Amino acid sequence: MHIVLGILGAIVTILILLKRMDDNGIDIGWLNPFSWQRRRAWQQKASGPAIYSIENPMEAAALLAFAVAKLGGEVSREEKQQLISLYRSEFSLSLKAATELLLSSSYLYGGGSELKNNLERVLNPSLEGFSASQAQSTLDLLVKVAQIEGTASIPKEEFIRSVAAVFQNRFRSKGKWS
Repeated sequence: MHIVLGILGAIVTILILLKRMDDNGIDIGWLNPFSWQRRRAWQQKASGPAIYSIENPMEAAALLAFAVAKLGGEVSREEKQQLISLYRSEFSLSLKAATELLLSSSYLYGGGSELKNNLERVLNPSLEGFSASQAQSTLDLLVKVAQIEGTASIPKEEFIRSVAAVFQNRFRSKGKWS
């Protein structure tokens, strides 16, 4: 019995000390491994480039369309208007929503190196949300954007082919029973 009372006394003493430390402003929350893991996961997600966290297929398609327009150099005012009208017709958006989508696509695109160098990694979070018809619609949208200024340039065509390859990998038939 004296052993049980000793253990209970030690537990009560530790709890009182923890309460006193908390009252004096000493944070001991870092001792919780579950809280630490959540904070670390959130920190990694928040500190990384936002382009890798796109989960909505419509946002991913809009980003790809903006990227195709940007491959020809700076996006002109007319190209922006064309992009907004394409967003409105393809995604059935209002003018305000299409404009916001263009602005967010422009922000996410940044310098473009993340998208060009890591296309599959950028599309990976949203790839599960794409249906085969949405993927085809996205490719059609990219071709329309590439032809805004006339014929598509070689870098634009290469980018569209790489996007098509990512979609083909996603929708490739794995066999009869897979």
